[in-house]
Amino acid sequence: MFGQILAALLFGLSLFLGLFTLLPFGYAFNYRDRIFPGVSVNGVNLSGLNQTEAATLLSQRLDYPERGKIGFQDGGKVPWIARPRDLGLYIDVQSSAAAAFAVGRSGDLSKRYEGMFQAWFSGINLPPVALYDERTAE
Repeated sequence: MFGQILAALLFGLSLFLGLFTLLPFGYAFNYRDRIFPGVSVNGVNLSGLNQTEAATLLSQRLDYPERGKIGFQDGGKVPWIARPRDLGLYIDVQSSAAAAFAVGRSGDLSKRYEGMFQAWFSGINLPPVALYDERTAE
């Protein structure tokens, strides 16, 4: 009787450990060249896209440098309005897509598991990678 209980406990423990290690590997293998579900950049969902598709989508959706407006005012004078792009602000969509792809793929094994689980369970919203070109601003 004791031997059967011990065998059942060992079987249950080995099944749990097997699933705990194999499920994340299978999940990572299924998304080996795609961004994990639940990962977004500035609210743009990139789940299941490869890096090229993600960069294309980000270039279409993150248009603040082109369409945004920044106002400058000196005392009571008429304000000067400029687009962020005219002031040298750009969104690096390639680096933003690479950062999204890196979620669940960088760090030690526990950090990778944590990233995959957090993206799947509650989602991860990354900030876009912005570049400032001082020459353009001048």
